[in-house]
Amino acid sequence: MKVSQQGNTVILEDIKHFNPKHIFECGQCFRWIKQEDDSYTGVAMGKVINVKQDGDKIYLDNTTKEDFDNIWYDYFDLGRDYEEMVNTLKVMDEYLEKATEFGEGIRILKQDGWEMLISFIISANNRIPMIQRAINNLSKNFGTYIGEYKNQEYYAFPTPQQLNKATIEGDVTALKQLGELLEFLCEETLVNPSYKEIKEIGITLPLEMKTTILTYVQAGIDGLKSFRKEQERIENNQSVGEI
Repeated sequence: MKVSQQGNTVILEDIKHFNPKHIFECGQCFRWIKQEDDSYTGVAMGKVINVKQDGDKIYLDNTTKEDFDNIWYDYFDLGRDYEEMVNTLKVMDEYLEKATEFGEGIRILKQDGWEMLISFIISANNRIPMIQRAINNLSKNFGTYIGEYKNQEYYAFPTPQQLNKATIEGDVTALKQLGELLEFLCEETLVNPSYKEIKEIGITLPLEMKTTILTYVQAGIDGLKSFRKEQERIENNQSVGEI
């Protein structure tokens, strides 16, 4: 793979197993929106970029080579040999062979754990347009303003701290959405007793307690970061040993 920069666009040449449609429309992410020219504009890692495929080239607009090296190389999992994985899977049986053909070019995005968790909680029993709208509204109402790209404003997904600071003086619709999110979190995280059991005996959790649960959820996600790094270290060591 050859990487170069022209203006504010990074160009990837001779890249294999990178199909934007399959990557962004497979259901693993909800902030990448298809544009009229078949490119995709998305918000990730506090940045806004546009991804477009043209033959064997991938154009990453609104970014730099430095950001590619520090952010997008890992985000798009470009250090992993997907061709080797596909070749291994497709000879196992006919179903996996069909799956690898159908999902050609999919890459597993290394998304922010907190945003990914909340996104998939919101996705329960929702259609993709509704999920995208809910996440974008959360970001606009509570997240940090990133900037404007092609006449549209973009916001980062809110941190737990930003959600905790939401007060009753805020927009009614936004706070209603935040309340629904906290309800989702309580339903998914409380086990013994469950949130349903707590409500059945007439106990109402105050907002302060629900936001505390939100903070603990984030702490759990942060704890997984060291686990991910350790797994990557093990994989790298195995790869070196095979050489």
